[in-house]
Amino acid sequence: MSQNFLNKKIILNNLFQKKLIILPIINSTNQYLLDKIQTLQLGYACIAEHQTHGRGKYGRKWISSYGKDLCLSLYWHLNKKIKKTEYLSIIVSLITKNILKKLGINEIKIKWPNDLYLHNKKLAGILIECYNNTKNTTDIIIGIGINVNIKKNIKNYIFQKNWINLQETGIKIDRNILAAKLINILRIELQQFEKKYKNFSFINQINQT
Repeated sequence: MSQNFLNKKIILNNLFQKKLIILPIINSTNQYLLDKIQTLQLGYACIAEHQTHGRGKYGRKWISSYGKDLCLSLYWHLNKKIKKTEYLSIIVSLITKNILKKLGINEIKIKWPNDLYLHNKKLAGILIECYNNTKNTTDIIIGIGINVNIKKNIKNYIFQKNWINLQETGIKIDRNILAAKLINILRIELQQFEKKYKNFSFINQINQT
């Protein structure tokens, strides 16, 4: 069976802005952007075929299979300081849920503020990392991990939680298209985030999930 690796040309052809790097293997896509944060352009994205030290909320590990899942991070800059990431996590979770729904994956539930569940099993996780600056601005790195076709027999790792991958739904998902859709919509929504953050009007959407 042939390996379907990420195709940079396909992803770029589906992006509105071509600020992207694809890596075969990295410690963490979030960490990669963090290490380059001083020189990054707004909306710059990083995708990796595999992470050796992927991380989740509260320092937990995020495990993925080489060339089978989606490990994506995106950089953004806000001209204000924010103290909590929960609201932004909810927005990103909603965006991810809606994209997957349009691709045919229904019944996804959000475990607030940063996990997506399908059939009561974990499908995806969101990690938002914020770095407040002295000039009242905030650098943000958004990490999204989605179990597309993760192997269940990953060596030396015991899964402590129930989880599921997209392949088990019977719907074939192209990682290239999924990545492009996520990056495009994240960039659009983040442009509106500062306004939404002031009044939290978007929180009403949560009641619909």
